[in-house]
Amino acid sequence: CILSKHCKGCTQMNNIKNSDPVKFSSMMKTHKCNQNYTGSSPNMEKVGTQKIFGRSVEKHQLYYTQFFGDGDSKAFTSVEKIYGPEKKVIKQECIGHYQKRVGNRLRKLKNVNKTLGGKAKGKVDQRLTDAKIDILQNYFGIALRQHVGDLNAMVNGCMTSMFHVANYHDKCPKTDDTWCQFWKDKIEGTAKHKDKGSLALFVRQAILPIYQDLCKPENLIKCLHGKTPNANESFNGMIWNRVPKQTHVGLNILSLSVFDAIAQFNSGEKATVDIYKLIGITPG
Repeated sequence: CILSKHCKGCTQMNNIKNSDPVKFSSMMKTHKCNQNYTGSSPNMEKVGTQKIFGRSVEKHQLYYTQFFGDGDSKAFTSVEKIYGPEKKVIKQECIGHYQKRVGNRLRKLKNVNKTLGGKAKGKVDQRLTDAKIDILQNYFGIALRQHVGDLNAMVNGCMTSMFHVANYHDKCPKTDDTWCQFWKDKIEGTAKHKDKGSLALFVRQAILPIYQDLCKPENLIKCLHGKTPNANESFNGMIWNRVPKQTHVGLNILSLSVFDAIAQFNSGEKATVDIYKLIGITPG
């Protein structure tokens, strides 16, 4: 679904409407307006999503049952009931974006409560530094990916990730195949665990509500699929490499760029050779 707010042809005709009425009249007879959207730019995502979902039955004879997007997507509400209340579209979360919420919320908390940050006082009293937030976020993401398809294990794993990083290992798995080096050392008689200090008690108490909220089953069930829209982001990058956002183009050039990006995304550089052959050109 390609939308454009502008038409270069209309702009050119408006510029000569008074200065060259004859040429203006001639252009009007053959002009096909390329503007197919009117409204604000932020609302364009909603309109485009509605068009894609709205044509699915007619074009593909199917209903889209899931909406897969990031946490701040505003388009979902426009298609949630597009097929009627009996065929409600379900929203799924990108696990990459959900993982980032840990870091975003912890940084916001640290900015509000300045006492949580600051330099750590040795290994005993660790504060909520930016480095520690990165570790907490990464371990939360690992827990998400390790327990795809198992909601209870995902809830427990994500909560356990906080205590593990805080250097409290009572909730870590104590089995032979444990991922926790602290307990692996206990089981195997090794000494590979590196004590990087414990999060101070007042820090753990401050961040616990954030983890309790993010680890609610009704929230994590949206991440149970374990997927990310990285392929979509890659495709978007291919489009913007052809038509950078800072350079204005009309609908024709935009459409051609999107089609070229689709061909190369699906077939690689070979797509160019295939296109040459289809239009009767023998590639050199």
